[in-house]
Amino acid sequence: TEVDEPLVCRLSCLVVIAALFIPMWAIGISPLDSLSFLGFHEDRGFQVESTVATVIEALGLLGLTDMWIVDAHNTYDVAGPLADALVQYWSLVIVIVVVAALAFSARSMNRSRSDLDVGRLAMAFLLVCIVFVLTNKVFSTQYMMWLFPFFAMLLYVPELDGKARRLMAMMVVMQILCIVFLRSEIGSALYVIACALRDVLLVAIAYEVATVMRGVTGRTSPV
Repeated sequence: TEVDEPLVCRLSCLVVIAALFIPMWAIGISPLDSLSFLGFHEDRGFQVESTVATVIEALGLLGLTDMWIVDAHNTYDVAGPLADALVQYWSLVIVIVVVAALAFSARSMNRSRSDLDVGRLAMAFLLVCIVFVLTNKVFSTQYMMWLFPFFAMLLYVPELDGKARRLMAMMVVMQILCIVFLRSEIGSALYVIACALRDVLLVAIAYEVATVMRGVTGRTSPV
């Protein structure tokens, strides 16, 4: 009897996900409470370093909208009419965009006729992580740390040629620049420019990765 490998993989993923919750259920945490992390950021606004906050800050500096900075959740959020109008729908936007990135990655892998390899898996993880970072209401330095291992794995993708090294170098340089620029006053022009440059670089990297993923048709793993 032939084994349906895709089905086995999907079932295995579901088992692993369920297993993560078993310790919480074992100590008496209800299934509903164990899922509370899904709404962790539901009641908060746009943190000043997030992409959407950067856009709102830029518009504010240009005089195109009212904007101000407020203390919130041990950090700073952007407030104003535009932020208030967007924030109530933004969690849904995050879900839609991340699910779309996951679907794109799954379709790309499914179209490939070769066994799953390190390079394509790295591209999928990197793309989904970048999409999350760019759309999330909060930006955290740890998000950048999530990305670096996948950059190293991109060296296994022949289709990227020398781009992987260039993208990695650009990311490191951008991080150094951001550390310097972000020492400036929150909401200042220099601060907003630093965040915008970081986001533009992330978009460029995501575009390069998505372009390669869309064109992958199948090859053997280099490892």
